[in-house]
Amino acid sequence: MCHLFNDLKNSELTLKGLSIENISMRFDLKNGSSVQALKDVSLDIEAGQIITVLGPSGCGKTTLLNIVAGFLAPTEGKVVLNGQTVQGPGAERGMVFQQGALFEWMDVRANVAFGPRMKGTPKAEQDEKVKRLLEIVGLADFEDKAVYELSGGMQQRVALARCLANDPDVILMDEPLGALDALTREKMQGLVLKLWKETGKTILLITHSVEEAVLLGERLLVLAPRPGRIHKEYKLPFAEMGVQGPGAERGMVFQQGALFEWMDVRANVAFGPRMKGTPKAEQDEKVKRLLEIVGLADFEDKAVYELSGGMQQRVALARCLANDPDVILMDEPLGALDALTREKMQGLVLKLWKETGKTILLITHSVEEAVLLGERLLVLAPRPGRIHKEYKLPFAEMGVNMDLREVKKSEGYSETRDEILSIIWEMEEEIMGRADEN
Repeated sequence: MCHLFNDLKNSELTLKGLSIENISMRFDLKNGSSVQALKDVSLDIEAGQIITVLGPSGCGKTTLLNIVAGFLAPTEGKVVLNGQTVQGPGAERGMVFQQGALFEWMDVRANVAFGPRMKGTPKAEQDEKVKRLLEIVGLADFEDKAVYELSGGMQQRVALARCLANDPDVILMDEPLGALDALTREKMQGLVLKLWKETGKTILLITHSVEEAVLLGERLLVLAPRPGRIHKEYKLPFAEMGVQGPGAERGMVFQQGALFEWMDVRANVAFGPRMKGTPKAEQDEKVKRLLEIVGLADFEDKAVYELSGGMQQRVALARCLANDPDVILMDEPLGALDALTREKMQGLVLKLWKETGKTILLITHSVEEAVLLGERLLVLAPRPGRIHKEYKLPFAEMGVNMDLREVKKSEGYSETRDEILSIIWEMEEEIMGRADEN
């Protein structure tokens, strides 16, 4: 994987960037009238930048992208890439559409390999490139699947891999995430930023989502209504933050596992090590050991959707630990589980804490759970959030070696729980009082 990214970056060392020079586009209609879609659009993009373009419907966003792609010839002006005027479509510009525009009669491997095959790339080199790219986009286990068997998000991952397989200088993206559900869209936004940073490609992305434009663009262009022209440009830090923010030293476990539902248990747990380029034998050993720890040794070949909520959270814990983070962040990880499963999972959390020595920060709405699991328990006051009180408790240490039902009978447990409940109730009444006053 790292070799592929280095190859892609090395291919860009001589790039001079993309220049859009005084582009205007007029469509002449059959009735003799015309529509001015774009007017005097000029833009210089340095190699390796990610640009988002936003504007109202009909302002010419897609028209501009199609001109850069070479699908349309402008009425006036020109597009220059690496010192050469764009005269039509070319392999140095890759396109990712809102719908993947994949070859549905081909499997995933054949779709990704299509460009290299058309270039006459040797078969062994094609296979190696396809394998690496499918690992990067999280589809290593789906190379033999037909496209129509994949979800929308998975199809867009194939489209990204197919685009990268051609090693373009510029990636043009026309609302590539617009048809995806919210959770898949967020994951794909992260993937776009990862690919941008690790490949060094120039990306020009069209979107209707203001939030997406702000998140993904180093530079954000707002186009004015027809005729489309640059109304305002923003230079933003959030794309860079999105790459650097989350790190492997911090692992996250959510209330819902946020697993890859199209992968089996083994592939979910192995995902992080695989992305790091961990040798296969080492991956397998780590996955085997972690699944034994969380009690799922006999379920490694099961699809995620076949598992109960508690089992999915066990997979999420194993996947988190597979990255060997220094800190595990848990956002109500047991909140959606039934009482019996929740109690078992509480015991597992304590076991993992003690055996791995990891630092754990756990958010919960359950006073009982907070008292049981925290060496230190912080009670936050209502908005603005601040630490109202801190407790230092012995029950987590006791729970490592005792049945949690016995821990609840220990001296001081009930008193601490009731005291915190009283504090929470008083806070709730204060909040309700404020609401009534308003």
